[in-house]
Amino acid sequence: MIKLWICSFLWAFSFTLIGKYLSGAVDNYIAILSRFILAFVLFIPFTKFKGVNRKIMLKLMGIGSVQVGLMYLFFYQSFTYLKVYEVILFTIFTPLYISLIGNALDKKFILKNVLGALIAVIGSFIIRYKGIDSNFLLGFFLVQGANISFAIGQVVYRKLSLSSSMKGIDQMSVFSYFYLGAIVFVTPLCFLFSDFTKIPTSSSQWLALLWLGLGASGIGYYLWNKGASEVSHGVLAVMNNMVIPLGIVLNFLWTKNMNFNPSFIVGTGLIFLSLYVVKSNRFFAD
Repeated sequence: MIKLWICSFLWAFSFTLIGKYLSGAVDNYIAILSRFILAFVLFIPFTKFKGVNRKIMLKLMGIGSVQVGLMYLFFYQSFTYLKVYEVILFTIFTPLYISLIGNALDKKFILKNVLGALIAVIGSFIIRYKGIDSNFLLGFFLVQGANISFAIGQVVYRKLSLSSSMKGIDQMSVFSYFYLGAIVFVTPLCFLFSDFTKIPTSSSQWLALLWLGLGASGIGYYLWNKGASEVSHGVLAVMNNMVIPLGIVLNFLWTKNMNFNPSFIVGTGLIFLSLYVVKSNRFFAD
């Protein structure tokens, strides 16, 4: 579980960097493609190229294309129809999708995982709710497309990593294929939709992209998916929303601009309660 916590801090810190140095200044698709190229390069020294099971390689590429490639396609399109705080609000449903998809793949219903996911969603809603614009329906469904894509990628990777076909295989030695799948998916979108007048120009923008590519995407997605294979679906689901209070706290430490109001305290408390529910056997057994 420590891997999920480390990754949550990496991603929470990244929100501030994106908002401060990249948002509106660097084209989204260029930034996304740059991140995954850097992540792929980071893992090349660890990659096994000979004797790799072709099915595993293609499955990892497929997972990467869905979990991050398709997810980003839905996610960035949603900004056309929603305000930023609405996009953030509508991402809170990911734990519920993970819990339900995980139950479906395992062909069993674990009540405490679903209950924990619902509590995490309610806690995140309390933290992030600021009202909703009346013209939000298409944007809402685009964000849910992103949430479901990210959830499917996590659950399927977890299932693959625990399968007999991955037995004896070091996950780090094949994880570059995950990024390769994302690159294959995002590259044509970049050429079709990018504004090439918005490329990184300043040293701050390049340093932010280096961090996001090598740190948040490279180390981050590996730790997250590796961590996903070491915990239950319930814990994985809840940890998806832990980045929300962490992001707010780290943004406060960076900008000193935050009022820890009752909604933040209550919502954060509910997210930690949801983690207790999915980890405890006191009320519900697996």
